[in-house]
Amino acid sequence: METAIVLMVLHQLLMSTLGVYYAAKGGESSNGFKTAISSVRKMPMVYGAILGLVFHLSGISLGGVKEGVDLIADAAIPLIMITLGMQLANIKVASVNYKKLSTALLLSCWQHL
Repeated sequence: METAIVLMVLHQLLMSTLGVYYAAKGGESSNGFKTAISSVRKMPMVYGAILGLVFHLSGISLGGVKEGVDLIADAAIPLIMITLGMQLANIKVASVNYKKLSTALLLSCWQHL
């Protein structure tokens, strides 16, 4: 569970920085680097990560707020699973690209050998 949360946070941080940067840079209304950096600055995940790092490195205690953060953290994985289930429920078997699905499954199985 702890590993899954760490991976989820790292994934979200990468998507909120590099993902948003490249999406904004390649957009039709993009002016290049300036627009891309501006888009990354608008992401709250970046500020939350910086604030969390500052709190951790400086040893600042969250006090009573920690209980609320713990409640939200405990709900993260079940909420992700519910969201995934809702997304999977909308997939129609006829629209599945079996070539891509097969490739992904083979690569996933091969990785665990």
